[in-house]
Amino acid sequence: MSLMFIRFAVCLAVAAGLYTVIGGSIFYVSKLQDDIRILTTNNSKLENSVQRQERHIERTEMLYRSATLSRDKLANELAESDRRRQTITQEYNSYRGRLEDAAIKKPEIVGRSATDATNAVLRDIAEETGHNNNTGSD
Repeated sequence: MSLMFIRFAVCLAVAAGLYTVIGGSIFYVSKLQDDIRILTTNNSKLENSVQRQERHIERTEMLYRSATLSRDKLANELAESDRRRQTITQEYNSYRGRLEDAAIKKPEIVGRSATDATNAVLRDIAEETGHNNNTGSD
């Protein structure tokens, strides 16, 4: 009898071990499936977030390009305006120099030259600013 009891005890121990392994495996697989569901959900949320960030980056790049173009356009307009200002200043100085020469040589024509020079400067300023001032010289 004791041999039979030992066999029974061994079979019972093996069965208990198999039951424990099978139960543990089922629990482990179940936990892995839950983890996979959680990771799949998190991955989906992450992909949505990445897509939103990519759209935001695209909009930001577009705004940057637009701002750069506007800045470049304004810089060109400023440079052109500065060139025009320099031209007007040179013309003014030329008129002023001629007026001073005329005042010394022929004081009677100073009034007419001053009026012509003033009208020319006013006309240039009107062209630069887009205003139409009637100077009366033409």
